Amino acid sequence: MDDSVLKIAMRCADLAASKQFYGSVLGLELVDDWEESHGNGCIYAMGAGLLELNERKTADRSPHEPVDRFDLQLRIPDLGSWINRIDGRWDHSGVKEHPWGERTVRMRDPDGVLVTLYEKIQ
Repeated sequence: MDDSVLKIAMRCADLAASKQFYGSVLGLELVDDWEESHGNGCIYAMGAGLLELNERKTADRSPHEPVDRFDLQLRIPDLGSWINRIDGRWDHSGVKEHPWGERTVRMRDPDGVLVTLYEKIQ
């Protein structure tokens, strides 16, 4: 797991205010920033980890889709080996490929926290 990176993703009521706080007040380094039809967001470096802020557009969301305040995301080098590890041991979403260059698997921990395993697509 030496190549793994923990990312905490938070949904923000006011993305501009959150960016002001984490970027200007706390002085975190901005490493990515986007404005897209499915929502706006950014990523800040936090030591060896990452903090992702999202402002999701509710019009693009299914009314049955939960909106978690935060989730834990673990970037891993080989998603396939992790799927082999959890298959049959824990329910998960299966692999989904995203247009921003990631493959993900999502699941809920025993307390209901959304956990996302992801790898960058080369």
